[in-house]
Amino acid sequence: MTVRSEELKTSAPASQPASQAPTERAAPALRRDTAGQRVARGALALLFGVPLWLAGARYSEDGWIVGINWFLGWLGAPAFVRLGTPPWGWYLAVMIGLGLAYSMVERHWPIRRSGGRLVAVSFIVFVLWLVVSGTDIGSTFLGVTAPPQPGAWPIAVWIAQTWAAALVWSLVLTYAPEFLVVYGFKQLGGT
Repeated sequence: MTVRSEELKTSAPASQPASQAPTERAAPALRRDTAGQRVARGALALLFGVPLWLAGARYSEDGWIVGINWFLGWLGAPAFVRLGTPPWGWYLAVMIGLGLAYSMVERHWPIRRSGGRLVAVSFIVFVLWLVVSGTDIGSTFLGVTAPPQPGAWPIAVWIAQTWAAALVWSLVLTYAPEFLVVYGFKQLGGT
């Protein structure tokens, strides 16, 4: 093994230009997306996001029914609400209304950056956001784990019977559709 020893070379401070600057290759110009690419991305995001959003809203509504029935049973009330009993139009209206209410609150994260720190907008708003997000995840989880109807897909039965899979699917149905729908509309709007 050979060891070499020589004096260190001095270099100019960073504030002074070097005597000979190394040659730099110019960075390639970034290509701008075409309108067609944005429309395709936006359409695909909406194609996946809207059905997932509707599925999440449906499971959330089913979860609320399960939760209300649990509460009524705890109170000893003789009446219970059955899944899917209201007329289809009312069921759909409640499902979409509940989903929109949850989405409007969840999209607006109550934490802002101020002076390099993360700060809650206000304590009450933060607590309300936590309650709304928690009830959305919880009601979706209850809806996902509700006993599947006869003839349900095997994957739906497995998710309903597997706690970890139901939790992951509930989180996906709670947050992914909103991101996909918002991204899709932004791509279609060109911003």
